[in-house]
Amino acid sequence: MVEQHTAEGEPTEIIKLSWMGYSSATAQDSVDPMSAAEKNETAEAAKMLVDFLGDSVKPASECEQFPKDSGVDFEKVNVFRVRQKAGVDTRRQPHGNAWEWYGRILYGTGKTQ
Repeated sequence: MVEQHTAEGEPTEIIKLSWMGYSSATAQDSVDPMSAAEKNETAEAAKMLVDFLGDSVKPASECEQFPKDSGVDFEKVNVFRVRQKAGVDTRRQPHGNAWEWYGRILYGTGKTQ
């Protein structure tokens, strides 16, 4: 961490990176690294989500409740990372304010992982 100051003189902490070669890490990984246990939980939750969704579109509320009913605690895993790993996108339902989840492969917007 590097400490710098704002224009008002307030201290701020920033991360300084030095690239030393190729890395598969993302910017998110550098600021919020996951332990091996968290990676396993995320992968497990993603697999369950893929199996749950199949080739269908389901309300976000069902998709968020399913892992809880199956023993995965979304308080311990990052829902965005689970969806990303599973290849799942979200969108607003066409006629309403609710959200729904679907696999990217369903609409040809990418491959599921």
